[in-house]
Amino acid sequence: MILGGEFKIGQEALAGLKKHTYATSSCSIIDNTYVLPLMWDTLERLVPRRFSPNALTLLGFVVEVAGFVPLVWYSRDLVTVRPGWMLGLTALCMFVYNTCDNMDGRHARALNMGSVIGEMFDHGLDSLTNVCQTLPVMVCCQAGKLPFWNVFLIFMLVETYAVLFFTRKLVIGDLAFVPVDTTELQYFSILSVLVTALTGPHIWDITVPHLGVSGRQVWVFLAVFSLGGNCAFQLIRQLSSSARARITREYAQTITIWAFAISIFYVIPDATQQPLPYFFIIAGMFSKLLTEIIFSNVGGVPPRVVLDSSYLAPLFVLCNYYVDVLPLGAAMWVSFSYSLLLWAAYFANLVYLAAKYLRLPVFTVPREKLT
Repeated sequence: MILGGEFKIGQEALAGLKKHTYATSSCSIIDNTYVLPLMWDTLERLVPRRFSPNALTLLGFVVEVAGFVPLVWYSRDLVTVRPGWMLGLTALCMFVYNTCDNMDGRHARALNMGSVIGEMFDHGLDSLTNVCQTLPVMVCCQAGKLPFWNVFLIFMLVETYAVLFFTRKLVIGDLAFVPVDTTELQYFSILSVLVTALTGPHIWDITVPHLGVSGRQVWVFLAVFSLGGNCAFQLIRQLSSSARARITREYAQTITIWAFAISIFYVIPDATQQPLPYFFIIAGMFSKLLTEIIFSNVGGVPPRVVLDSSYLAPLFVLCNYYVDVLPLGAAMWVSFSYSLLLWAAYFANLVYLAAKYLRLPVFTVPREKLT
């Protein structure tokens, strides 16, 4: 199958879902503290039993997107910073998402509704929220003032780490959190946006004593160091496993996405003047790949295709550059829209087929669970 074949999922591809059991481990600093888990447990008890865990997940996702879109829309150059109240609203929305993301599993266990559908739905939405956590920080620290390759490297490392985090399940058998992991990075993003809202973006211009560099440059160093270190840790562990051959295709797809990103970067220098649609196109490809990996993690078998449909987005931008059918900006927004709709259709199709096959509800709570 060449194009569109990834949507053709038969019964045999879903059979493994019935055998799946969720396994995870965590040495994450925040996840093992007392205060935040206590807050999540307390808030979960306030959630009505009629409110399904997946509805809680979706609520957090919608709230985060609602806070994300206005901010990045008015700061498309990653230099213009909006008023403090808008940044504060974005930080609040990010906090709500993180809280819902940590409550949905607790709510599912309280209702005895933990299932493959819940894992697919939760992690599937997580595949798109990387961009909602990363770009607001870039807006706040005015990352557009930095050399573009700095911003490019951070964004690509964020997405690559997400891929390596989920491929770990295919190789090692569980999802393990390291001390500085997803939760820590999310709270760093929230605090960065909140501090900027309270002090203004000029705080990132302050020179750090004895180092002679700005806070913005320190952020770049810490981001690359932490993300690069986590990527290296996961990669070494996976490549040293005897089951590494199971993820050859996923590694190849990740390298392909890097190749497309670098190609647009070098072939179309003007694309870097419009960083948001550029990053959105890349995020769309990564989200599609992550959704496929998540489906594999729960026992599904994604169809193998020669050319993934998500690759049409960067191919269109590159081809349009030479034939000049649309202005560059319009071509990039068209490609991003296609990439986002493709991910949404693919994700919804997987959840629908899995729920139908397993005969499990997605957004409703069975009557017997309410007592």
